[in-house]
Amino acid sequence: MRCAAEELLLGVQQAPVGCDEKLLQVLQELQVHQIELEMQNETLRHTQLILEESRDRYVDLYEFAPLGYLTLGDTGLIEDINLAGALLLGETRSKLMQRRFAYFITPEDSSRWHLYFASLQKVEGTLTSELSLQRGDGVRLDVRLDSRRLTKVGEPQSVRVALMDITPRKQAEEALIKARSLQNAIFNSSNFSCIATNLKGVIQIFNVGAVRMLGYTAADVINKITPAELSDTQELIARAQSLRRNYGVEIAPGFGALVFEASQGIEEVYELTYIRKDGSRLPAAVSVSALCDDQDVIIGFLLIGTDNSAHKQIEVEQKELGQRLRDHQFYTRSLFESNIDALITTDLSGILTDVNKQMEALTDCTRDELIGAPFKKHFTDPEKAEASIKRILSDKKVSDYELTARTRDGRETVVSFNGATLYDRNRRLLGVFAAARDVTERKRQELVLQEKNIELEN
Repeated sequence: MRCAAEELLLGVQQAPVGCDEKLLQVLQELQVHQIELEMQNETLRHTQLILEESRDRYVDLYEFAPLGYLTLGDTGLIEDINLAGALLLGETRSKLMQRRFAYFITPEDSSRWHLYFASLQKVEGTLTSELSLQRGDGVRLDVRLDSRRLTKVGEPQSVRVALMDITPRKQAEEALIKARSLQNAIFNSSNFSCIATNLKGVIQIFNVGAVRMLGYTAADVINKITPAELSDTQELIARAQSLRRNYGVEIAPGFGALVFEASQGIEEVYELTYIRKDGSRLPAAVSVSALCDDQDVIIGFLLIGTDNSAHKQIEVEQKELGQRLRDHQFYTRSLFESNIDALITTDLSGILTDVNKQMEALTDCTRDELIGAPFKKHFTDPEKAEASIKRILSDKKVSDYELTARTRDGRETVVSFNGATLYDRNRRLLGVFAAARDVTERKRQELVLQEKNIELEN
């Protein structure tokens, strides 16, 4: 630096006229020293600027780092913390200073934190741990701690801690564990047949449920056959034809027919008949889906089947029961229609709900005209007809109640009305069931007999 100062002085120096040589040397030495001091001062100012810029960069890196950084005292009190750390703890930095970090540890991890912090006082180097925190606003999160003890001569020990929020990773791990548990439960369940294939359809996985349901061992089928070879041939042909009609593509009646829609990204469920090793048939409900790699490229297929035998048996029984019910209804209706008396049912208000052919003939009205009309409307004395319905509802029955029916053209028929209350299977009162028998001839004979008696008496 002195040489540079001397060179700079030579470029500007002008020796005074008549000056003593010794005095000139002293003057020159002072000027060189002055220039040297100015150069040192400029160097110091430049160095200070560099240091300030470096400090600002490190402050920015510290404050705006994606990780939380904090310094703890030897008793676990927070001495310093960056913005990311304050955000993780859910408090402002001013409120965090000199607060115990253990306050933010969840109760279930409290003992682990104290052991971890005690270990930091004894171990050189970085220690890592994963704990659960509860922020100031009550939100829980999982964090990873990378901590290191700092030791300075003459100063208390402190601990530098880096905090990383690993909540998303923990949630993903928990979801993965649940998915694996579910997968294992399915693959190890004897109630489901799980058959996984490669892209060509060759069986790669054959779980215990498939072994139980189909009778084959895993060694019998893995890397040897496709699920199509375990299926009913005629059903494969029918399925291939159905797919051809729906999609307009030619599909061979084999494994391709089983997984065609799944290969198009459509998860499907359909009924399929498996052929067991002993040749017996097993109706199954099969769910088929594609297996993909991380790039969503199909690498195989998964067929999950359940034994559908019980469901099929129920369908058969329901069909038989339905047929018996229809037969019974036909038989009951036949009895109702073939009765020589006019039969009717009414609701609690006396409105007709059903009639037979004899009632149609008695009133000269069609079934559609009668149903929904008041019962009393078709008799010469409506009030008496209405009273018969009320009497049945109150006394549970009525016998030989005489009424006169009248057709629309005025033709009258004397009937003997007999009825009883009508209930459903739960003994809930529905209305009235009654029969009206034509007694016109009987009334005529009674009149003739009465006239004969009078004649004999006279």
